[in-house]
Amino acid sequence: MIELIRGDRKVEWVDLGEGWNGDYDHDDPLDQALLRFDVLELRQVREPTHADDDAAHEWVCLDDASYCTQMPAVSSDTELRRGAEIIMSATWGKSNIKKVCEQLSWISPDWCDGTYYYPFGHDDTPGPVGSWDLPEPPWKDEE
Repeated sequence: MIELIRGDRKVEWVDLGEGWNGDYDHDDPLDQALLRFDVLELRQVREPTHADDDAAHEWVCLDDASYCTQMPAVSSDTELRRGAEIIMSATWGKSNIKKVCEQLSWISPDWCDGTYYYPFGHDDTPGPVGSWDLPEPPWKDEE
């Protein structure tokens, strides 16, 4: 699976066998295997014994930062890399990311190829990424 690391923050895609209604149902032609994203932080778990003691740190999933998405398990590496970049950009430098991650759970391949809306601009306000001129998301007025 694809993962993206920036400093002490990591975004990773995981396949836990989830589908549209809980566990993926191979016998249901309308179900689809979906991926989950996790946002993790590198934390010290014990005092290092020497300068290169990597075992003194481990990746820990942040609270409320693991969500099933609309990304199919068969998504391309390019889509997953772009999706991880979107998630990283929206969560980078923040400690309370529950609401952000809830909205990011709607991420789909359309977000990754620029044909749909990404809900956070670089200043954390709803808006398109880069120069994209995309429509408002359907959930914008629900807050």
